[in-house]
Amino acid sequence: MELNPTVMSLAILSALPIAAYAVWADYFTRSLAEKERIKEPIDAPTVQLSSRLAALGALFFQFGIYLGSQELRAQAPTLGYLLFVSAVLIQIGLQNRVDRQIQPKPKPRLSAVPDAEHTSPSSIETAGSGEVALRAFVWATAGGALYLAIMVSGVLLFSLPGKLLALPEWANTLCILTGGALGVGFGLLANFALGAYHLKKILPVTAITDESLRTLLTECFTHQGLAAPELWRVETERAREATALIAGFNGGRWVFRPGLFLSRSAIEALTPTELSAVVLHEVAHLKLRHLRKRLLSSAGLIVGLTLAATFVVFLSLLALPDGPGRTLVSYAAAAGAMIISFRGLAAQSRRHELEADRYAVRRLNADPAAMIEALRKFDRINQVQPAGNGPSPKLGTHPSTADRVNALELMIVSESTTPAEADESEKRAA
Repeated sequence: MELNPTVMSLAILSALPIAAYAVWADYFTRSLAEKERIKEPIDAPTVQLSSRLAALGALFFQFGIYLGSQELRAQAPTLGYLLFVSAVLIQIGLQNRVDRQIQPKPKPRLSAVPDAEHTSPSSIETAGSGEVALRAFVWATAGGALYLAIMVSGVLLFSLPGKLLALPEWANTLCILTGGALGVGFGLLANFALGAYHLKKILPVTAITDESLRTLLTECFTHQGLAAPELWRVETERAREATALIAGFNGGRWVFRPGLFLSRSAIEALTPTELSAVVLHEVAHLKLRHLRKRLLSSAGLIVGLTLAATFVVFLSLLALPDGPGRTLVSYAAAAGAMIISFRGLAAQSRRHELEADRYAVRRLNADPAAMIEALRKFDRINQVQPAGNGPSPKLGTHPSTADRVNALELMIVSESTTPAEADESEKRAA
C-alpha cells in the first residue's frame, strides 16, 4: 500500500523534534550517570531546569513546525492534527521518562515533628508518578483552557460593537485589543484565584488532621489577623522532595479559598520552631500582597509584550516580502515576548522571596536561626548542592539559599542595632 506523500511529509516533520529531544535526552542522562559514577556533585535544580528548558524548546519546535506546515495540513487536516497531538504526547512521555531518570536516590528521612499521623510510613498512600503526571496534565490543560476561554470571550464581546455599529477598521481593532487585554487580565485573575483548587487536583494531597500540627500552623495566620487557609500535606513517592507554599488570595471562599501546602518530608524534617518560621514566610507573602503584585505584573507584561510583538509582526508585513523572512520574524517576536516575560516574572519572584524573609523576621517575629536551618534542611532533602558565594540563579524563581542565608544572618547581627539602623543595613545588603 502506497503511503500518501503529504502524510509522509507531515510524519517526518513531526518526528524531527522528537528525534532531536530523544538524542539530547540520551546524552543528558548518560552524562549524569557518568557524574554519579565518578562521585561528581550534581546540582539537582540546575539539572531539572535544563531538562525543562530542553523539553520546552522541543515543544516550541513542534508548534513551529505545525504552524509552518499549513499548506501541507490543508491537504490532510485531520491526519495533520492527529500527528501533531501524537507528537506532543510522545514528547511529554519522553520528558516524564527523563524526569524519572534524573531523580536522585532518596535519602533517609529526617524526623523532628512528633505526629502519630506521620510515624507509619507503611500506611502512607502515595501516588505513582504516572498517575500524578496524567492528573497534572489534565488539570493544567483545564487551567489553560479556562484562561483561553476567558480571553477569547473578551475579544468576542468587545468585537460586537464593531459589527453592530459598523465602526471604522481602526475603532474595531481598538475594541478587539481592549477585549483581548481585559480577557488576559481576567483569565489570569481566575487562574490565580483558583490556584489552591488546581494544586489540590494536580498534587497528591491529604488534609492535615493532627490537632497539634493544625494548631501550630493555624496560629501562624490567626496571630497576624489572617483567616487560616486550608491545610494540605503533599504525598509523593519521592521522599527527597521538601516544599512549602501557599496559593490563592487571602479571604477567598469555596473553590477560591487559599491553601497551605507542605510536603510530608518537610513536616517530618523540621522542628516546630523551624516549621513555624517557614509558614511565617508564607504569611509574609500574604501580608505583602505579593500574589496581587505578581498578577498585575503578569497581566502587564503579557499584554504589553503581546502588543509589542504584534507591532513587530505588523512592521514585518509592511517591510518584508511574503516568505520565510516574515515567518522567522513572527517566531522571533513571539519567542522574545515569552523569554522577556519569563525572566521579568522570575526576577520579581526572587525579589519577593527575599522581601518575605525580611518581613517574616522583622515584623512577624519568625526565628531567623530557625529559618536558616530550615532552608539548609530543605537543600539537604532536595539534594541541592551549596551555592557558595556565587550569584543567584538568573532563571529560577527563588534566590539561592546562600543569598537568603546571608541576608538572614545579617538580621541576626543587626539585632543589637536600632530598628531604623537595621532596616537601613538590610536595604544596603539587598
